[in-house]
Amino acid sequence: MTALQMLIFATVTVGMMIQATNGRDHAQGNGSVTVRSGPLCHSSVGKQHSGYVHVGGSNRYFYVAIEADAEPSKAPTFIFIGGGLGDSSIGIAMGLNGPCHADPAGTQQLPNPYDVRTEDGRESRFYKFNPGNVEKLLNRKNVQDELGVAKSFQMQNDEVFSDFRPYAAYDTTYFVNELLDQGMKVFILNGAEDFVTNYGGTEKWVFSLNGQINYGSKLSSSLRRTLQFPRVGVFGKYYRYSFANGAHLAVINVINSGHDMILDAPEGMQQAFNSFLSGQLWQG
Repeated sequence: MTALQMLIFATVTVGMMIQATNGRDHAQGNGSVTVRSGPLCHSSVGKQHSGYVHVGGSNRYFYVAIEADAEPSKAPTFIFIGGGLGDSSIGIAMGLNGPCHADPAGTQQLPNPYDVRTEDGRESRFYKFNPGNVEKLLNRKNVQDELGVAKSFQMQNDEVFSDFRPYAAYDTTYFVNELLDQGMKVFILNGAEDFVTNYGGTEKWVFSLNGQINYGSKLSSSLRRTLQFPRVGVFGKYYRYSFANGAHLAVINVINSGHDMILDAPEGMQQAFNSFLSGQLWQG
């Protein structure tokens, strides 16, 4: 596994960074964060922490933090937030590109060879997702005791879905412009055959980004390129641009993919993710 830290949030994240303690066998209250060191994935050797972020009253959000297996102090931080209102990020991660899977019976964990942290070339040649019963595994009493969880786990919560429906079309343009204004890397992917959120609308939105620099205009004037990866071939068509303030922006139209690109093009998605982290997406 590459040196990559992963933070997984069960349902919703809050705008804060969590720093876990070094202890492994205790739970503690740390202001607004409760830390417990029971591991989610036993196959990962990096330190793991779970607990709750308390946001006031009875509101608290469960989180899991998994350090990189190698050189965590030098590893970038990856925050995984599952898409779909009310869907569990932990459930999705353990069913797709997370560090571990449940076995078919939902009684034990299995290492995931398609872990997003796996280096290029070390994953299996073809992806065959068969995660087993994640919900059953995470509702086992010994698993909940280790993670410090008191309530039952749900893969999809209808109440959360209903509460968040008014924000389904929330405009995030301001925040993306802020990221670019701070000189950060941003890339957006869309399946070419996604009829839930189509690429045409995504491209139009990206080309409208305008902060301290007219990011969208400069991106739209750049060359439309073909993105290829070893063992994958053509992954998609994309625009990319590197700005004077250090920001990098790219938008990719992933071919032969619908709304679930990780399922439709998993190896390409993994290589695209690694090329984003390394900056190679904007090179060559």
